[in-house]
Amino acid sequence: MIMTKHEMIISGTLKTKEMLDFIQHYLRLFDLDSHIIKVHTTEVKLSLRGAPDLIDMLEIACWLGPENSQILSVNVIHN
Repeated sequence: MIMTKHEMIISGTLKTKEMLDFIQHYLRLFDLDSHIIKVHTTEVKLSLRGAPDLIDMLEIACWLGPENSQILSVNVIHN
C-alpha cells in the first residue's frame, strides 16, 4: 500500500477539545499517523501519513465536523 505525507488545515469556529476528539476518532478509524502542529479556536493544523484514499476520507469527515463547530475550510497540502 502506498503511504504519503500531507498537511491538513481545518479552519472555522472550532471547539478545540471536541474537534480534536473528532479528528482523533477518524485518525484511528482510518489508521492514519498524525502529528498536531497547531490548535486554535479558529484553526487546527495536522501532518498526516497514510494511504491517500484514507486521507481523502478524513478530509470529507472533517467537513462534517462535530456539531458544535462550524467548518469553513479543509485544505490538504500534498508534500
